[in-house]
Amino acid sequence: MESSDDDDYGPKPEAVEVQNNKKRKVAFERTYLGQLPTAGMYEKSYMHRDAVTHTLVATKQEFIITASKDGRVKFWKKNPGGIYFVKNYKAHMEAVTSLSLSQDELRLCSTALDKGIKFYDVAGFDMINMIKVEYVPYQSVWISRLGAARNLVAVSDKENPGIRIYHDESDSTKPLAEVSVHTAPVTCMAYNQRYHCVVSADSKGIIEYWNCEDFSSTVPGVKFEYKMDTDLFELCKAKTKPTWISISKQGDKFVVSSSDAIVRVFSFSKGKMKRAYDESFGKLEKRFKQGETFGLDAIDFGRRV
Repeated sequence: MESSDDDDYGPKPEAVEVQNNKKRKVAFERTYLGQLPTAGMYEKSYMHRDAVTHTLVATKQEFIITASKDGRVKFWKKNPGGIYFVKNYKAHMEAVTSLSLSQDELRLCSTALDKGIKFYDVAGFDMINMIKVEYVPYQSVWISRLGAARNLVAVSDKENPGIRIYHDESDSTKPLAEVSVHTAPVTCMAYNQRYHCVVSADSKGIIEYWNCEDFSSTVPGVKFEYKMDTDLFELCKAKTKPTWISISKQGDKFVVSSSDAIVRVFSFSKGKMKRAYDESFGKLEKRFKQGETFGLDAIDFGRRV
């Protein structure tokens, strides 16, 4: 008996009727499409291998310098076409604690938990010196005027109240001088070029001024004789820890941010607090509930804060 082709290949498949799926209509589709970004500029992600801890911008040199928790320091160049990666340094073996620029933006200093202090030439994006110390350096600030013959940097101790002064081209680990105006570890510092002094604050909330010539607490130009006549104990009274100090270009005001999320503005010459801005979550949430939406809906507000 002869076999047929049908036996070899089985029955023919039945034709399936294809249904034409209608395009699903989306409510307010035009509105959604109109909100898609169409600008010529867009955001890019510039990667570190670990969390970024510090960012600086050298506007004169058009460099962006970043540091991360794994001890890396990266240089980026700002051009009209965008931001370009220049150099990556595995500068420290542990987390970077501070990153600071000199007044002329030609020198950079980094400190880290590995007890290292390193100096860089910004224009040449090159490391020029390194110092190994016996303590953990915590904060750094350049304290030389523009055009000074020597570039000096002040470095605080993470565990002790002392501040040490170093020259960026010195091979010695011994500091040029030591500043002893605090009784607790210094958490932030800023240089006031107009008065050639430093405003520093410690973990107890005490704010101090000290002179960059003789490193004493006597600063010419201030209009108070005793600190009790000022508001420089305000953070201590509030039992909050200062986290950052920034001084205005004119040198007449400075701002202190702290762990209680309140930004305080001070008059430099009088040491008086002029204004305080409460940026705490509780305050923002209260304002949002009162109808001040900041241009956000409830979901976006909760995500951003």
